[in-house]
Amino acid sequence: MSQWIVFGAGKGIGYHLVQYGLRQGHQVIAFIRNAKYKTRLTQIGAQVIEGDACQYSDIKNTLADISNNSIIFSTIGGKNADLTGNLNIIKSAETLNMRRLLLVTSVGCGDGWKYLSSKAKALFGMSIRHKSMVECYLKTSSLDYTILRPGGLLNLPATGNHQRIQLPQIGLVTRQDIAIELSNIAENKLTYQQTYTVIDPNLSFNMK
Repeated sequence: MSQWIVFGAGKGIGYHLVQYGLRQGHQVIAFIRNAKYKTRLTQIGAQVIEGDACQYSDIKNTLADISNNSIIFSTIGGKNADLTGNLNIIKSAETLNMRRLLLVTSVGCGDGWKYLSSKAKALFGMSIRHKSMVECYLKTSSLDYTILRPGGLLNLPATGNHQRIQLPQIGLVTRQDIAIELSNIAENKLTYQQTYTVIDPNLSFNMK
């Protein structure tokens, strides 16, 4: 089984992804910035590394200590992590001749910008711009990447009804379903060098 390293493993998509990886029999390394998440991650069997993705040395040193055949997942976001943190992960992976990286960004990135409402652009515009910049950088790298752009994220149990599509679209999806999708495509070569929107068509904004 392949080794996984999950950035942003403390909560949300990253934490669910760690759980799914362990259940599938992978060795999972959980990278976290906040030490308060360490106990629950170690209790479920993950190897935990504490660090700050916005510090290039933290990322490079972490990746240097693992196999370059490991699969990297970045689910980090917020403030400087959207741009600096994700760029550090991509740059370090490329420098160390690693191959596979899956990146979670957001609907509205890249060619999806025009589909956002004025309110969404005002609230999340800077974050989406930073994530779009990271997507562009990753697409010009040597890595076998896959980019997932989830819809609005909900803290609900997985529905299993999510769809992975290659057209920009606005919608909702659960964090657990994004983690499931990441785990399902981690070694799927048909998804290499691809960008997908992931939404659940059965969820609507009046359910939030």
